[in-house]
Amino acid sequence: MQNYYFCVINANIKEAMEYKKLYTEEEIKELAQWFEARYDRLPVSVRIDEATFIPDLRKTAPLLIDMMLYQQEKPAFMGEIHQIFRLRERLIADGMD
Repeated sequence: MQNYYFCVINANIKEAMEYKKLYTEEEIKELAQWFEARYDRLPVSVRIDEATFIPDLRKTAPLLIDMMLYQQEKPAFMGEIHQIFRLRERLIADGMD
C-alpha cells in the first residue's frame, strides 16, 4: 500500500503527517475509545491549524466519532477521519492526556 503525505503549515512549522487511504478497525476503535473516555474533559473549542477551528467541540466530537464509526469502511470518508486523528494530536499537544 502506498502512503501519502501532506504538509500542514502551522505557525511557520511544517509537520508531515501520513495520510492513509484506509484505517484499520483497531485504529478506528482505539480513536473512538480515546475520545469517549474524555468527552467530559474536552475544551469548549479548539483550533487544529490556521484553517480549522471547531467552536463547539463538546457537541461536535460525539458527532464526528459517530460519523467515523458509521463510515469507517468507505474510502471517501478517510479525509474526515484523518482530521479526527489530527484533532486528537492537537488535543494531546495542548495537554490532554
